[in-house]
Amino acid sequence: MAVVLITGCGSGFGFETALAFARRGDRVYATMRDPERGDRLREVVAAEGLSIIITGLDVTKGEEVASVISRVIADEGRIDVLVNNAGVPGTVAAVEEMEEAAARHAFETNFWGPFRLSQAVLPHMRHARSGIIVNISSIGAHLPAGPAMSIY
Repeated sequence: MAVVLITGCGSGFGFETALAFARRGDRVYATMRDPERGDRLREVVAAEGLSIIITGLDVTKGEEVASVISRVIADEGRIDVLVNNAGVPGTVAAVEEMEEAAARHAFETNFWGPFRLSQAVLPHMRHARSGIIVNISSIGAHLPAGPAMSIY
């Protein structure tokens, strides 16, 4: 049984990844910015008796990242797998028309979020001499972007 921490589990890949790990018998900490959005995941957990703990985590807030990592380590003694999945879509606008706040929010979530999580979990993985970090990205990383997708 692995201890798995996944960000962005409110929907999409995070939701499905949490279920996949739990269904194979792993202990999953499924995080999302707003845990109130976790009703669908809670329903599946209850129906299937899965080992998933749903907790709030805004990856843009370093203190929340530190708190969640500390809690998982205190409860489990380790984190075997970190899946950095939380993300926001890029703002569709040309650079000269984009609000700086929107650009900053995208970077805080999509770049600095995985950085924060990885930086917080790596010392524990290094101490355990074991661990895997998976960074989920967009297909946009592999396609040419037009001028309207400049920040993404």
